[in-house]
Parts: sequence; C-alpha cells; structure tokens
Amino acid sequence: MPSQSYDEILRRAKEELSEAEQKKLASELRSHEPQPAGADSVYDAMARRGLVGRLTSAPADLSTNPIHMEGFGADAE
Repeated sequence: MPSQSYDEILRRAKEELSEAEQKKLASELRSHEPQPAGADSVYDAMARRGLVGRLTSAPADLSTNPIHMEGFGADAE
C-alpha cells in the first residue's frame, strides 16, 4: 500500500466510513494520543475539583494498610 498523507486518510475516512464508524475511529485515535509532558495526574484533577480528602467515614490508614486490601479483586461468587 502506498504511503498516504494524513489529509488523504481523513478524506477517505469521511467518504468511506459511516458516521458511527467515524466516531469510533476518532475515539480510538484519541485514546492513544500521548499525554503532554507535565500533564495533570488524576490526583491533581480531583484536587482541583475539591474531591481529595472528602471521604470522612474511611479508616485513616486506608491507603497504606494492606489489611484493607484483603479480598480486593477477588471474584465474587
């Protein structure tokens, strides 16, 4: 297959794919975009929205004590 320019690929996608297929392709491409250097972490994004430290009924050592992870991820029957 000969090398195609980015513009040619976009033109063909618009012509040959249904609207649903175009949306799926766009979603797939966005999910594989590299994150820019210095991008916010999940913690940063949650802190900006005031969601860090909001859980008041959890044990103080929830994130550091391994006992709280017992059974986590085990298949429920």
